[in-house]
Amino acid sequence: VDAAQAIEIVALKLRERNLRHRLKDAQAGLARADDGDVGALNGEVAQLAVELTELMRRQERHTVLHAADADERDE
Repeated sequence: VDAAQAIEIVALKLRERNLRHRLKDAQAGLARADDGDVGALNGEVAQLAVELTELMRRQERHTVLHAADADERDE
């Protein structure tokens, strides 16, 4: 169980890193975009921000649960 939780936490962190990279690229594209491209890029930035927020919630939940399990084992 501990290994599975640790793997899931690492997977969430990798997903976070990927989302942050994609968000940074989309924001850079938005900064360089012509007026015609702004709508699509703005939508992409918004969607990536939503995904990142949800991922951060999941990651926090898993980290807290993992820490609580570790505390129980220590007692």
